[in-house]
Parts: sequence; C-alpha cells; structure tokens
Amino acid sequence: MNAELQLPVAPTAHTADAVRLLRAARRLVPCPGSLCAAVDLADPDGALAGEVYAECVAALDVGARVFGYDRATEIGAHSDDAALVVDVAVYNLTGSAGDVPAALRAFRRAAGPLLEPTRR
Repeated sequence: MNAELQLPVAPTAHTADAVRLLRAARRLVPCPGSLCAAVDLADPDGALAGEVYAECVAALDVGARVFGYDRATEIGAHSDDAALVVDVAVYNLTGSAGDVPAALRAFRRAAGPLLEPTRR
C-alpha cells in the first residue's frame, strides 16, 4: 500500500468490529430510521459490545459533519447521502487506501458541483 494514501488512525480494541458493523449497516441502507438505526439493524441480537456501537456512532458523526450535519442521528438512513456518510465513517476508522475511492465519492458529493477554474 502507498503510505501517502494511509490516513493515520488510532485503532482501539473495538475498531475491527466497528468497521464490520458499519459495513453491514451500509448494506442495509436505505432503511427506516436514522443511520444509527441502521447500525442497530446490523446487530439485531445486540451481540456486540457497547463500545463497538459507540465507536460506530462517533465515526458516523464524522461522516455527518462532512455533509453539514452535527450528528448522525440527524440523517435518515433512507437519505440519498446515507450510504456515503457510512463510507466516510469507515474510512475514518480504517484509514485504508482501499477505502479511499468510496470516501472520495462521498467527499465530492458533499462538496457539490466543482467551481470552474479561474485560471487556465
């Protein structure tokens, strides 16, 4: 992997489970409720530790901020941007070059139309 594409991250003991849970939640989007509800649906038996859920929500909050929201609970899992918020959340946790393309699509969508260059 190209070290320049690796986002520095500080994984916890729960990060791997949080990433798996977010990826599972993304497969459920669109669904009723907020993005946090999608995370709940991805762990229907509540088998994962509360710390895993907390790490997911914190990462989703980062993704929400990219799209102009204060927290993930403000974004419906049925929203057009819901899956993209999850993509940013996953990249925030992994920092992996493999997650860059999805995160870039999300950042581009959040930024809106690109401005025309002022110089040519």
